[in-house]
Amino acid sequence: MAKRTCDFVPYTERSPLCPVERVTPHDGLYIHRFFDTSPWSASGRFLVCLKLPFQDHEPGPEDYADVCVIDLVQQTIEPVYPTRGWGMQTGAHQAWGADDDMLYFNDKLDGLPVGVKLDLRTGKARMLEGTIYMLSPDCSQAISPCLIRTNHTQRGYGVSVAQERDVSQPQGASETDGIFRTNLDTGRQTLLLSLAEIFEALPDKDDYAGDTFYGFHVKYNPQGTRIMFVVRTIHPGKPMKKMLITCDADGKNVRVAVHWKVWNQGHHPNWHPDGERVLMNLDATGGGMRFYEARFDGANPRIIAPAIMGSGHPSWHSEGRFIVTDAYPNEPMARKGWVPIRLIDVAEQQEYNVCWIWTLGPNLGVLRCDPHPAWNRDFTKVCFTGAPEGVRQLFIADLAAFIDHRTAEK
Repeated sequence: MAKRTCDFVPYTERSPLCPVERVTPHDGLYIHRFFDTSPWSASGRFLVCLKLPFQDHEPGPEDYADVCVIDLVQQTIEPVYPTRGWGMQTGAHQAWGADDDMLYFNDKLDGLPVGVKLDLRTGKARMLEGTIYMLSPDCSQAISPCLIRTNHTQRGYGVSVAQERDVSQPQGASETDGIFRTNLDTGRQTLLLSLAEIFEALPDKDDYAGDTFYGFHVKYNPQGTRIMFVVRTIHPGKPMKKMLITCDADGKNVRVAVHWKVWNQGHHPNWHPDGERVLMNLDATGGGMRFYEARFDGANPRIIAPAIMGSGHPSWHSEGRFIVTDAYPNEPMARKGWVPIRLIDVAEQQEYNVCWIWTLGPNLGVLRCDPHPAWNRDFTKVCFTGAPEGVRQLFIADLAAFIDHRTAEK
């Protein structure tokens, strides 16, 4: 496929709070990536996304999707790379480098997931030893869990491989699995922090007797000084234990930010703009899901907005006043399968629905269409996925005027 025109279409269903546009063609299936990194390029002109070949079943080892670049000025879309290294929820973990010319994402080499460094100026693609989950803020490193084993605890976030390429996890905490770091200049991968080292830093080690440890989400803080890592343990016949671990960027100073005994239905942790605190959904008191905050070492836990329900995939505005999130179709704030893109004004303890979007309905498991709202680089717009016509599309909500107005009122 070649570059094509992509006329942006205003989205006006249910009276949005601000201007909202669909920015992908109506005749395709598109997602961006996760909620915790921006799909916008450094200049803000381009948006990276993934065009899916289907949406009614999971990808097999040989199924291709297309990494695409949207020009937000010219209103065009161009496929730039076909990849087999993708999942239904986070795509190929496609991410921009330090400028508008460099893209990073996952593919497969010899049937195994690897990262790719693509120079859009030359079209040259370079395979990396390691995989991409998140880039460091200076775009010099990438960190990732094992994208094969992530599917052992939850499908849709890793890469599907042939059965003979799957890798089992031995019981206990592996010395050869954990957080992997890839130098984006040399392409070399190293094991930054092993699951065994994490286990050694945990209190109450007897709690994990017979458990098998797995890594999941991994994220740099905005300063690039710390990393958070969701660790899960599985024991046959027992509920999965989930916890949030942090470490310094060099893999040292391992701390427990959210212990598994505190993690009550918790999900989707993210960093505060100060790089010291973490945010997530959690039922800390038994009174329902709320936005929960703690320091990187678990100190100073608190509920951020006690009167406002937590939901979806929350992330902070850079100034630490607003939280943007979405909701699942079965959460209390959803309406007959329609879900809100929510903006929480933490300073005023008020909630605003940016817009309502159809996301294919509830109970779809790994095939669900999560909006995953993600900020642009200057925190004035939000990109999210929706399917008001039954196919996955990307939308952009322009919150600049509303945020300016709310900030001026304060």
